[in-house]
Amino acid sequence: MDPIGAPKELIPWLECAFYFVAFSGAVVWVVKQVRGEKPQPPNEQLKESQAELARRIQENEANQKALEARMLADKEQILASGSNRGKTIYAKIDDTRRELQTEVGHLRTRFEPVVENLACIKGQMEAFTQAFQQQTEALKAINAANKNK
Repeated sequence: MDPIGAPKELIPWLECAFYFVAFSGAVVWVVKQVRGEKPQPPNEQLKESQAELARRIQENEANQKALEARMLADKEQILASGSNRGKTIYAKIDDTRRELQTEVGHLRTRFEPVVENLACIKGQMEAFTQAFQQQTEALKAINAANKNK
């Protein structure tokens, strides 16, 4: 007998059984590798983790599509509001331009008579200057005739 109390014939049988189980496990593993079967998760926790990851991936893909749709809608809304603001600004600029053109037109109509009056006054001044020069020359001629006498 063995110090642990087992018969000596039992120990080699147990060793043979252990080697047989290990060898058959290796053979099964090789067969699975040859067939190309994917290895299964070693426990249920890992299986649940994979299922959870797959669910999260699907959820994230759905969220991504929703976010892309919202971003596209926001982009279109921003572009539309920018276009509307631009139209409003250009409308105000056009209104201001029309007002300025009207005011300039009023100023032209108010200043045209002034310019015409100035032209008339200029003509009268030239005529007066000519008449004054003629009278001055006539007076000089008279003064010169009076001195010669």
